[in-house]
Amino acid sequence: MKRNRIIVLGAGFSRPAGLPLGNELFPEIYKRIEDQNSTDNIFQAELERYINYRKICDNVSLQIEDIDFEDFLSFLDIEFALGLKGSETWSEDGNKAQVLAKKMIGKIIHEKTPSKENIPDLYLKFADNLMPGDFVITFNYDVLLERALEAVGKSYRLFPHRYKEIGRHSNIVDSSKDEVVVLKMHGSLDWFSRATYSKLEEEFEEKSHNFKPRDPIFEDPEVFRPEKILSGVRSDDDPLRNMYRIREVDLFYSTSEPSSAPWILSPSYAKILYADTFRDFWYGLGQTGGWNLGLGIIGFSIPEHDEYIRQVLYSMIRNYQESWWDDEIAGMKKSNVKIVDKRAGEEAKNRLRNRYNFVDWGKAELFFDGLSPETVDRFFEHTR
Repeated sequence: MKRNRIIVLGAGFSRPAGLPLGNELFPEIYKRIEDQNSTDNIFQAELERYINYRKICDNVSLQIEDIDFEDFLSFLDIEFALGLKGSETWSEDGNKAQVLAKKMIGKIIHEKTPSKENIPDLYLKFADNLMPGDFVITFNYDVLLERALEAVGKSYRLFPHRYKEIGRHSNIVDSSKDEVVVLKMHGSLDWFSRATYSKLEEEFEEKSHNFKPRDPIFEDPEVFRPEKILSGVRSDDDPLRNMYRIREVDLFYSTSEPSSAPWILSPSYAKILYADTFRDFWYGLGQTGGWNLGLGIIGFSIPEHDEYIRQVLYSMIRNYQESWWDDEIAGMKKSNVKIVDKRAGEEAKNRLRNRYNFVDWGKAELFFDGLSPETVDRFFEHTR
């Protein structure tokens, strides 16, 4: 029987590799857009519109450097999700400022991500400790974990289940492949949707055009080599059927401004409005934990713009700690919950404890030194 551990990764997981935290993205994004377009651009115009909105609604006078990036993106996300611009809604990926922000987020994070040949030993060690059946739930856009898994030769998939057969009311799961499961809950810098292009292909075919629709990713698949995220039999309404992962990600991000926006959920308070694409990732998570033998969290402090995830973690951890705690599963008892974060000083440590106030600390271990070779050993050590 597979041990089926659940591991949750936040931005603190990728931090030791040099990747930026969320609060470091906005200054870099703004600077790059300003350098490319001076200040006369759609992103600047939307920032000024947001500043005016906050001034009128909240009597708050903001300078650019004072802007809460997540709140600004929430302003744009709500407007787009509700179609408030009507016929001026720009694309299925978002309005112009949203698309520009996603392009820059992808580019900046890609530039900071080590190549497969230069993955720090810390991540190779982490990947080597993963086992088939482990579910890794990550909220990071980067491809650091995938590169580490490939470097150590570990098979993985990017969706919850393979199926042998799709039924009318239920599906038959295919458990024949030994794989680590990596679920990228907020998307990835190398993911792109083919949905719009597929619709254009159908329209062109109906009109008997003898040429293809234009698209930097899908018009000539030999360039960036898009591959389907899913494999095997799937239902016709699977929301990930049109999601592709490009293999030539370095080539794609080699230009000053990427030609397409990656499929990522913006780091906004309103990102749950777009979570339907990843609904299979979330389905049943509130019922997991009971039969798992390990559960750990690295570098995820439940930031305010991800408050909805607190409810998910609450359910998983409570299930884990309250169900069959002293019983043996596959000849073993559950290990303590492990939470790794980088914190100095009691005030900062207590803030983290308060965010995880639902944890039974008698059945958990906290590590405040961040991710390191030593904490990887302790994180994967079965402590009961």
